[in-house]
Formats: sequence, C-alpha cells, structure tokens
Amino acid sequence: MDSHIPQTTAASRGQKAKQPRYVLLWERIQSMEKKLLNQEAIHNAIVRQFATSIRPLEVTVTQRLMGLTQTLMRCFDEDDDIANRSLLGFWIIENFSVLNTHPFADSYAVESLYDEWRLPLQGTEDMIESQLSLLMASRSDLPGQTQLRRNYPDADMFATREPQPQPTWDPADIPSFEDVFEPGQPSGEDPGSNANPEAETEKQTQSGNARKKTRSTPAKGIKNFAELFDIDTLFRKIARTVHPDREQDEDKKAQMHEIMSACLQARNDDDIATLLTLYTTHVGPLPDTWSEDSTVDLVTALSHQLEELERRWDNLQVQDPLLQLILDRYLGFDTQDVERRIQGHKTKLEGEIQRLTLQHQAVKTEDGLADLLAERRDIEMDKLVLADLTN
Repeated sequence: MDSHIPQTTAASRGQKAKQPRYVLLWERIQSMEKKLLNQEAIHNAIVRQFATSIRPLEVTVTQRLMGLTQTLMRCFDEDDDIANRSLLGFWIIENFSVLNTHPFADSYAVESLYDEWRLPLQGTEDMIESQLSLLMASRSDLPGQTQLRRNYPDADMFATREPQPQPTWDPADIPSFEDVFEPGQPSGEDPGSNANPEAETEKQTQSGNARKKTRSTPAKGIKNFAELFDIDTLFRKIARTVHPDREQDEDKKAQMHEIMSACLQARNDDDIATLLTLYTTHVGPLPDTWSEDSTVDLVTALSHQLEELERRWDNLQVQDPLLQLILDRYLGFDTQDVERRIQGHKTKLEGEIQRLTLQHQAVKTEDGLADLLAERRDIEMDKLVLADLTN
C-alpha cells in the first residue's frame, strides 16, 4: 500500500509542473493571503485584548509598587535598628530596579521618587546609608543609569491596529449593466486573446487612465497593474454574470450586490488574483486559450502582487522590540489560544496586585513589618548563597 505513495506524489508534482505559470502564481497568492489574514487576525486579537485587559493591570502593578516603595522609604527613615534598615534599603533598591525596567511605569514619577531616596544618602557618615549609596552606584539597572527602559505605545495606538473594514459600495455607486458594457463593446472577449495588438494596447491604456481618476493609488513600489494586463476585461466578464441588474429577486439581488462590490474593489485595487478567483467562482474555468505567450503581462502583474504580499508578511514579522516580546508571549495557534494565554496572564497580574496591596497594608503595622522583614532576610540570604555557588 505504501509503495503507491511516492508514485502518487510524483504524479501530482508532474501535474503541478504542467500548470501555466500564472496559475501557479495565482495559487501561491491565495495561499499567502490566507496565511496573512490568519496571522493578522491573531496579532489584532493580541493587541486588542492586551490594550483592554493586560496593560491597565500592568499599570496598576507599578502604581501599587510605587506606593509600597514610598512607605518603605518612610520606614527606613524612622527605624533605628541597623539590621532592619539594611533589609529595608535592599528592598527599596530592588523595587526601583523593577520599576525602572518596567515598560508601563511612569518614568518621571519613578525617577523623582528615586532622587528623593538616593540624594539624602550621598555624602553621609552613616555606615548603612554609605553602603547603600555605593551599592546603587555600582548597579546599572536603576533610574538614570540604564538604557533598558523603553516606553510602550499607548492603548490608543493599539486601537489603531484594528483591521479596517473594507469599503462598501452603495447600490447607487455601482455602475449599471449598460455602463459597464458600453454600446458597441463586446462583453465576453477573451483577456488572453490579442487579435489586434495595437487596438488592444490603445484600449487598455485608455481604460487604465480612466480608472486612475477614481481608484486609490497602488501601494508604494507596486507598478500600475492596469498597464501590465487588461484587468478591465476580466472585470467585465465577471460583471456580465454577477451584476445586480440581471436579478429580479431582491434577496438574490442583495447577494449579487455584495459580489459586484468585491469585484469593483478588486478592480480599483488592481487585485488581479481576486478577480481570477471571482472569475472561476462565478463565471467558470479559466479559458484554455490563455497561452504562455498571451499571459506574459498577467504573469508579470501576479508576480508583483505576490511580492507585495511577501513584503507584508516580512513586515508582520519585524515589530518594535517590546511589541514583538508581547506578541511572542501570547502568540498561539488561533484566537482562542490567544484568549487562553491572555486570561492566564491576567489572573497572575490580579494576584500580584493583591499581594502588593496586602504588603502595603502590612508594613504600616509593627507586627506586619516585622514579618515582612523576616521574609526579606530569607530572600537576601538566598541571594548570598546563590552568589557563592556561582562564583
């Protein structure tokens, strides 16, 4: 049974190789568009949910940490116990390190509070304060001494990344069947035929120039597809089948309107691949008369369209460093997977906010502060043990 598999694969490859080049390009464009739409949908889901669910919680975490740090600074000034002051100093410095490298902390507020803590310690004869001042000077992760701090875009910037809806065509804006097929102009000519090359070229140029007045400008770096291939002919062949004027039933007319809108949009965007898809969906198989010689311009146009899609894919992979970190953190197989990861992080952030809130309440009481300093003592001892093991 397995022996037939290579033969089938070879046969399918041979059949694929025999297909005209424009068909191969068209299929690659369709595949790339599906991949792009899927990836863009996932990215949009991440930035949308991040802006509404995660970023506000991250900001709240930094605010809670700022409040706790400010209270610890007051405890440091009021406590006379050398051991307690040392532990409080280590704790405060650690909090400033977290705040300084946190992309959602208010950098101005953090630096102002840090100066309020750091400046009084400089030049004093107090042993603890002198040691803490030297420690801060030796670290590169504190405010004013690091390049790690990066501002993160506001939530409003995330909102602008929402996928833009495709423009809809008002029924009044769709040209009538008679306007699409001007008097004396055949409605079913073969876009691959070239019985009169000079007349065809002149007609193509006039048609392209006429559409330039009403359509949007093609993307930068992309040639005018209308000058490469007569897409108006493709458009007319499709419109001849799907135009709403050909339908009397209102429901079917509405469906035709949607298809005709897509056809108009594809023509205005010089989207030949979509026009080919609409052709095969609503008209029939692509004409057998399209030879390699008669589709040279079509191949050129599709090649440019594929290059544009590949550029979009490359740009999708190259993001702002912080934005890329966030996309990597939540990126999943689909939007449901993204939702699961977002919710998991949201739960952790809510737990962190609750922990910081309880700590802030505890340091305001004598017993609570004593318990927390005991925890800090264990943390600092663990750091010393780890330092000994790694040196």
